[in-house]
Amino acid sequence: MFRNSNRRVTFRPQHGQQVLVRANITLYEPRGDYQLIAESMHPAGEGLLQQQFELLKAKLATEGLFDPQHKQPLPEPARQVGVITSSTGAALHDVLRVLHRRDPSLPVVIYPTVVQGVDAPAAIVRAIEIANLRNECDVLIVGRGGGSLEDLWGFNDERVARAIFASRIPIVSAVGHETDVTIADFVADLRAPTPSAAAEIVSRNQLELLRQLQSQQQRLEDGDGLLPGTSAAALLPP
Repeated sequence: MFRNSNRRVTFRPQHGQQVLVRANITLYEPRGDYQLIAESMHPAGEGLLQQQFELLKAKLATEGLFDPQHKQPLPEPARQVGVITSSTGAALHDVLRVLHRRDPSLPVVIYPTVVQGVDAPAAIVRAIEIANLRNECDVLIVGRGGGSLEDLWGFNDERVARAIFASRIPIVSAVGHETDVTIADFVADLRAPTPSAAAEIVSRNQLELLRQLQSQQQRLEDGDGLLPGTSAAALLPP
């Protein structure tokens, strides 16, 4: 590639990166060698997706969608949790398992959606809108299990980002594994590294609460935890 063409390349190619090159084939007659003269070069494959990711990230950041002042606090405690994910994926199983272990009495509403492929963004947006219309949960987990950049791409869609931003119900994003980062993570009110971690975040550990109450009760019975003029009943949660 000659200098003039090189100046028009808008990215720095990395070793092993896929690129789409437009070139001319010429013959160097003195040696009988063919030469490939590149005229333009663009990212392809994951390189193209990463470039699109950075462009959308910059756009939404400029609009303020990632600003901390827009983050909604999570309810403490959550009284009903909504889960937006595939009804057949491992992520749903992980979330339900953790929620049941920590707080078996916590109600859960599942809003099933496609999480991969060309139909995923519209389906995820619709699930978020339905959850807000029904207004039956006070926190939502939106996510899926791990996968490639292409597999997770639905959560890098601008429509999904704007739906998360517009949600009146706080959203915890839980997409892939800890090393996976999506646009949804930046817009969500809180990012969890995995679906299981999201379930930990939105739920109370009832066993731990029980231990605390038992410890408090023991202190009261021992006579060293009761303030003057305070009844034992007043120290117990409603």
